[in-house]
Amino acid sequence: MSWVIQQLRETIPFGKQPKYLFRDNDKIFGYGVKEFLDSCGIEEVKTAFRSPWQNTIVERYNLTLRRELLNRVIIFSQAHLQKLLSEYIEKYYHVFRRYQSLGKDTPIGQGRGGRESL
Repeated sequence: MSWVIQQLRETIPFGKQPKYLFRDNDKIFGYGVKEFLDSCGIEEVKTAFRSPWQNTIVERYNLTLRRELLNRVIIFSQAHLQKLLSEYIEKYYHVFRRYQSLGKDTPIGQGRGGRESL
């Protein structure tokens, strides 16, 4: 548990913490992790007990992020990584990347006819 808390400390930049942390019910997340997240103002969202299929959303995003961005660049610093992630998410992932679940539309293009109308 203390290792997890330390990893979270190193991962979450001060003042830029996420609103939510999605996690499963692994024993590695002890009560201290919840206390740490509460102190940071991060809401802990747990998957349902014995429901591993709920992890697929996060795992799919991680796989996509790795395949489409992280495996293609050399990261020089934390600032460089943050810039790449920001650009990837804000300028590509939600704007141009098409999703099967949206009828091959983009999240921003929903209701506007997709990428062609941007």
